Amino acid sequence: MVIMTSRKRARWFIINIINLKRTSMRKNLFFANLLVVLALLVSCKPELISEESTLRLSRKSIKFDAEKNSQVIQVETSRGKWTALSPEEATWLTLTMKEDGKSLEITADANTEARERKAKVMVMAEGLMEGLDVVQEAGAEQISLSRDVLHFTRQGGEDRLTFSTNGTGVTCETDISAPWVTYDLDENQHLVTVSVKANDGNSRTVKLILRQGNSVAGVTVVQAGMARFWIPFLPTTGQTNIFRSIIDYETAQHSTQLGYNKADGEETIEFIPESEYFSKATYTLGDDQTMYEKVTTTFTPANVTHEQEFITKLVEVGFVKDLVRSQSAERVVYKLKNNPALSVLLEKKDDVIRITYTYTLQFATFPFNNYIGEAWQTVKAKVEETGAKEVNALDWDSEVDYYYSTSISGVTHYYTENKSSHEVVEEGLSFTAKYNSMVVVGNYMSFELTEDFSALLQEAGFEFVREEEVKRGSTLIGLRHIYQNAAEKREMRIQNLNAGLTIRYLPLVDN
Repeated sequence: MVIMTSRKRARWFIINIINLKRTSMRKNLFFANLLVVLALLVSCKPELISEESTLRLSRKSIKFDAEKNSQVIQVETSRGKWTALSPEEATWLTLTMKEDGKSLEITADANTEARERKAKVMVMAEGLMEGLDVVQEAGAEQISLSRDVLHFTRQGGEDRLTFSTNGTGVTCETDISAPWVTYDLDENQHLVTVSVKANDGNSRTVKLILRQGNSVAGVTVVQAGMARFWIPFLPTTGQTNIFRSIIDYETAQHSTQLGYNKADGEETIEFIPESEYFSKATYTLGDDQTMYEKVTTTFTPANVTHEQEFITKLVEVGFVKDLVRSQSAERVVYKLKNNPALSVLLEKKDDVIRITYTYTLQFATFPFNNYIGEAWQTVKAKVEETGAKEVNALDWDSEVDYYYSTSISGVTHYYTENKSSHEVVEEGLSFTAKYNSMVVVGNYMSFELTEDFSALLQEAGFEFVREEEVKRGSTLIGLRHIYQNAAEKREMRIQNLNAGLTIRYLPLVDN
């Protein structure tokens, strides 16, 4: 039987303490073994710890702020080698003996919890032990919500949202008195249940505020009221998926979808607006699924004041009265200011107003970029930066026409490159028959520019010069209108033939 001396027993227990880093029960065992070591040290013979045996730390305690940081303490001992350990090494503390063997670096990870934390670091040198107290300040309180807005119909109901936080003591309140909304906070589940009563008045809104210490987060609670008006989706540009955009918009407006139909080449989608003053609303979609062609409904106002409120609402969303197209008090047209292609016709008969929103494709700005004279490769890069894709190229011996897609599926934009100079010498647009109405009214035998396109040309400094007949042999196949800008030395030829409509934009050649 081997009998261990007191010194050996002390060493054996110290080794056990060091090995605590490798066990999942490090804290309990750490302190249990620490008590045994202390008992052994007390029971050791006096000669084991002489007056010359020393272990000193330059500090007895250190404090960290909440951010990740390091501090260094000096270790002085007569025993030569020393070691340091702490139960928190596996969680948020890192202990590093410096190369000089006389200093210890203690690194604390950032404290993400909203509470102070403490640790004990033990430094040991053969039979000697000193402790260092470590304190780290609490991290900043943080609270966040899973949702920004809770929508309720006027019938009311219940909805939930979750929150995340790094502490405790979460409270909940509304920013204003709102007896129509109640809430239940479950801090253990990090869950808030919101209940809203039925609403027989106007729409209403309140903000629910959650606090955790100094951290604040809020969710807006919105409840629809007895809606007095309904206005359809009003896109200012073509949508990648107009069908999806319409459904999302109407869902947000609390409309009820009735159905989708496709017959005789026409696609429609129908809704019942939340407002009881409006009948079934029908969207008729465009061919390329990027825009609708029209929306129809009827409006039965409660009284004359209600009717005027609806007109005011139209103006608020950007419509202005079209004085040219408004024929009488019973037939009035409004155009959307930031997108004149969208107009609404109000036809009043007795106490009912039939409403038709119409989207007529047109150019909002002058359609040419005046690239004439620039190197084609430079122009090509500019065009393709806009996302336009080349769809065709025609080689005419001395010139090449490059055709590019536009945001309108029935319109292509071409650029003509001179093969010798490699410069752009002409631009142009070509249209499928359906989109001729963007530019002209009439047919290839007789036509005029639309009011909107004519206004664009005037703003760009173009004036009408003449009309020319286009013949194939003795047969008339169309007409050509010539417009010129003398100051900019540019000419525009709008050619409406039985084969289609084209616009050529080219340099003005002096006669």
